[in-house]
Amino acid sequence: MKNKKRALRAITCIGVGVDMLTVAVFANYDNANGYDTIKTALKNMLMNERNYTENTSVEFKVNDQILGAFNINSKVDKDGEAQYQTVETSSSSNGVEYERSTTIQDGWMFEKSVYPNAIGQSPNAYKSELSGDDVYAQIINGGDLMNKTVNVVESLADLFVGDMKNNIILVGTEDGNRTYSISMTGEQLPQYITSVFSLVSASIKASYENIDQSAATSEIESADEIFRSDVEPVISAVNGLITIDEHDRITSSSGDIVITGYNLSGQKIDISLSMNGGAGDFGTTVIDKVNPDEYQDDPYSSSSVVYYENINGEVLTFDSEEALTEYLNNEENAA
Repeated sequence: MKNKKRALRAITCIGVGVDMLTVAVFANYDNANGYDTIKTALKNMLMNERNYTENTSVEFKVNDQILGAFNINSKVDKDGEAQYQTVETSSSSNGVEYERSTTIQDGWMFEKSVYPNAIGQSPNAYKSELSGDDVYAQIINGGDLMNKTVNVVESLADLFVGDMKNNIILVGTEDGNRTYSISMTGEQLPQYITSVFSLVSASIKASYENIDQSAATSEIESADEIFRSDVEPVISAVNGLITIDEHDRITSSSGDIVITGYNLSGQKIDISLSMNGGAGDFGTTVIDKVNPDEYQDDPYSSSSVVYYENINGEVLTFDSEEALTEYLNNEENAA
């Protein structure tokens, strides 16, 4: 069984939480009241800005070799006919590419996904009508769900910044812009962060069975092996920058986290996750409307639709839980 709207709701709340927790790390009270400044800027972007474009890119590297990359371009025009649009692209070192777009317009959500380098595969393109309490409607209109999510995550951010505030400094002020920097080694990280990472590493290691003690034959295998080695990996560095403009808008951010470990052959391995982002085109962003005729009705959009996989591997669709129950009773009686 699947309920797409619940999944979207959860993903959106988590996304807002990650944004706020990430940004909160980049300021402190000792540098021009930076923490409050950044919180205000983030809440302003989420709740008040009506029109802007945002780009975010993420790279996953092992020993400086890029194994995967992800980019998302988002456009917001809350007062337009097309109010929201994102285009996500990803690629990996093995040549697999993926592209997905989501557009909100005229009370509908239009989604399209495709593997650009796949042969003979047509895009999946679906549309679903949004209700007033849908997640995307809440985001666009600043609904109660959005307000509650921001308040909760703000409280978590206040707690999370904790001991790291003294490692964050104001490094530049120009034309009304304020830039904050953080640069920390693993030894400078708070104990609760290193403890959580150690627990995660131990859990990953415990999940492996029949460990192959041979040397890694690729960067991917090397990355995998640091969680299987007898030497526990550690977070070795955290770095970042964030800039806020004179209108309390986050215009750029970047950062990276480096994890250091050793593969089964004793070779040092550095795994890094790097992020770069920026926002602009405030008040001038234009979203091109999509053609609804190019999209099919989304079979998962109805909250009343119930899916059931039988013993033959066939996925059956029912209009309600009661219809599924009736089907199962008939199958039992027939047996």
